[in-house]
Amino acid sequence: MIHTKDRLFVQARMLKHSVYIELEDEESVIFKGIKIINNEDGIKIYSTDSEFYREIKCTKNFHEMGFEYGAFKFLEQKYKKKLDQIEQGIQSEISTRKNHKRIAFLKDLRETQITKYNETRRRIEQIEGR
Repeated sequence: MIHTKDRLFVQARMLKHSVYIELEDEESVIFKGIKIINNEDGIKIYSTDSEFYREIKCTKNFHEMGFEYGAFKFLEQKYKKKLDQIEQGIQSEISTRKNHKRIAFLKDLRETQITKYNETRRRIEQIEGR
């Protein structure tokens, strides 16, 4: 089933831990760092992981499996990318400056990201199992 943008917005509103925001000229929902906005320009999906929200252009996972699945698949990719960056940082630190505090910091950061990644994978598998 293909999920329309209207349907995605309704799904986002129904999610347990989502936050609904209603303004004069728009309404939006934020869930796990993903913001879906409904205004006169239509419905758009954004990532809130930086100061300026970036529109998520690749919405295939949202349209194919629904808003919750699309959000978790986006997070999975984000965490995977962050883990790769941390791993490169650890390798770089080990091979150059050998700053033990920095290495320990990066390893702690890696553990936090692994936990987030694993939880996200677990949720994706739950959704796929429905």
